[in-house]
Amino acid sequence: MSQDTSERLEEHAVGSPSTNGAAPRHSSLDDRIAPRRRRWPWLVVGAAIGCGGTAAVAVTGEGGEAAEPIVEETVQLSTVTVETRDLVEEVEWSGTLAAGTSTVINAQESGVITAALEDGSTVERGDVVAVIGAEPVVALFGSVPMWRDLRNGDVGDDVRQLEANLVRLGFDVDGDVTIDDEFTSATETMVEAWEESLGLEATGTVLRSRVIVLAGPSVVTDPAVVGSTARADAQLAVIDTLAETVDVVGWQYDVDDETPGAVTSIAPVGTPIEHGTVLYSVDGVDVVAVVDTDDVTDAVLAAFETGDVEQIESVLVYIGFDPDQQIVIDDELDLATAAAVQRWQGSVGLPPTGSTNPRDYVPVPAAASDAFAVDTPYLAVGDLLGEGRVVMSLGAPTLSVSADIAVAEIDEFAVGDGVTIVQLDETEFVATVAEIADVASGTTTGQDAEPTVAVTFDVVDEPERYVSGAVTIVTESSRIDGAVVVPTRALITLVEGGFAVEVRDADGSTRLVGVELGTFDDGVVEIIDGSLEPSVEVVVPS
Repeated sequence: MSQDTSERLEEHAVGSPSTNGAAPRHSSLDDRIAPRRRRWPWLVVGAAIGCGGTAAVAVTGEGGEAAEPIVEETVQLSTVTVETRDLVEEVEWSGTLAAGTSTVINAQESGVITAALEDGSTVERGDVVAVIGAEPVVALFGSVPMWRDLRNGDVGDDVRQLEANLVRLGFDVDGDVTIDDEFTSATETMVEAWEESLGLEATGTVLRSRVIVLAGPSVVTDPAVVGSTARADAQLAVIDTLAETVDVVGWQYDVDDETPGAVTSIAPVGTPIEHGTVLYSVDGVDVVAVVDTDDVTDAVLAAFETGDVEQIESVLVYIGFDPDQQIVIDDELDLATAAAVQRWQGSVGLPPTGSTNPRDYVPVPAAASDAFAVDTPYLAVGDLLGEGRVVMSLGAPTLSVSADIAVAEIDEFAVGDGVTIVQLDETEFVATVAEIADVASGTTTGQDAEPTVAVTFDVVDEPERYVSGAVTIVTESSRIDGAVVVPTRALITLVEGGFAVEVRDADGSTRLVGVELGTFDDGVVEIIDGSLEPSVEVVVPS
């Protein structure tokens, strides 16, 4: 380059990017091919700037006569604005997606299958999974298997589960059903309405063969085959559960006159359920989630369930929550009793309300408690809450993702990190690192086999559809926030080494600015040294 051209450089940054063997999703300074060296005509004969330009080199012939100019290159030029952008380097890993709960549904009676949901069909509360003869097999949500026929007069948790499901499905039109463990005449009337909706005779009795109990919304992965013969106690279908659902039944009312209370607060959708989370309140009284249980908690809650004040006081005294011996074991809930209850609540991490009402405590299954969140509210602030209404449902995804990561790369993961899961159909959803195994187990395959560490991920937002099997896990390896970037096509390779860009000033003149390059990402490059500011215009080939 001539001395005149060199003087046009306000700054001169030299050096070419180096490379190594990493394989990120987006290349960076440590993993890229250096930009193609471009020798622009005006570096030889001067600049031709504007909407377009033609560069030529004059060649002198014999006798000093000028020959016809030889066209070196024709380039259409335009400008772009220097901008700031967050640069993210992503790395892809191989993983496996699986449903946390796979349920084999057995037929309870024999007969020809006359209808069935197809493979991949979603199963919601109240859906008919299959029809055997003329008898539908209906999915309800819960945790208690359908182990008997249910009819008027029966008592048990399975009755409560049935009532909660049918109320949620809208068959308690007049609001006469109290969701409890007693099958009453009001329950019978609701069952009859449900039977009629299924095209059945209204008997008021729920046959065991008519119901399958699932933990929550599911997908059919091995359907019943229409036209085949179902055999009692043999497989009818296989269903994968996408999320576990818990219905929260409200009971709060004035104990003296049984007047329904008004809902004064309710946790918003998405609220994580932890030990002591306030789910809702009625007339200012909080109803909290109980997740962490032990023998003491179980004993106190069991005493609350009896409603026997003397027994409650006896349990509190025996366990040691009346250190000053202020409680008189009688039939009165006085200040000494309330203080003992608050001591118990404080010892187990619950809000110190002093309540002995069992309806103010909602047990949440511990197995998936860390993933439960408020899913659907069925009541709102101001609604009246009688003896038994479903206030909300809690949900916890059961889909899980796992991967075997080479020991040398395990530092790329930390519990709580967010990742993107890409399915084979290119749909994506978000997950977080849930657990990293303490020890290596298994080996990678291939010539360079080495020990691996098992990493599991919790699904944050479950996909509308999923396919069990291979997935791609995308992690963020590095991030540069607010990087100053220019398009890679703006780079000029200098003949003496290094890079520059051509800046166009407000008056239309142009000048070369030497730059040092940082990270490459998706058609742009970070400028880490050079007199470039956002909003400056640089010349690029158009």
